[in-house]
Amino acid sequence: MPQPPTRSVLRLLNALIIAALLPALVLSLLACTTEDEPTDVVTLKAQNGRVCTVDRLEISGTATCEVDASTVVSSCGDGGAVACFSTFPDTDTGVQRLCGACCNSSTRQTSIVSDTCSAITCEAANDCPNTTDICDGGLCKRPN
Repeated sequence: MPQPPTRSVLRLLNALIIAALLPALVLSLLACTTEDEPTDVVTLKAQNGRVCTVDRLEISGTATCEVDASTVVSSCGDGGAVACFSTFPDTDTGVQRLCGACCNSSTRQTSIVSDTCSAITCEAANDCPNTTDICDGGLCKRPN
């Protein structure tokens, strides 16, 4: 009658199976995590001299600037929001502005701090934060 495998033999078999499957698992994980999502990053220049980048395909309008947003926005309260920069059109003129803001990623809400806003300048429409913006008189604007 054959003897059942010992624990050491079972451990060795498990280790061999794991060693054989591990490279395939790692490669499949890398394939999933290294797929690049499309981006359309543009450098924005505001009238106040601030320079920032924004991904025009990212709908949040959140910008990355050369200074930390906390130097512009003094307080965002206790609700989990943090200082950030965001693009936001002037509701009267449609001029796109770069503003200090409070961003809350858990609630997906952005509160603009109006007195920090500065108009975004352009030479052409592709200098603007949204693919639908126009460059009118050297300023980025939402189309009418």
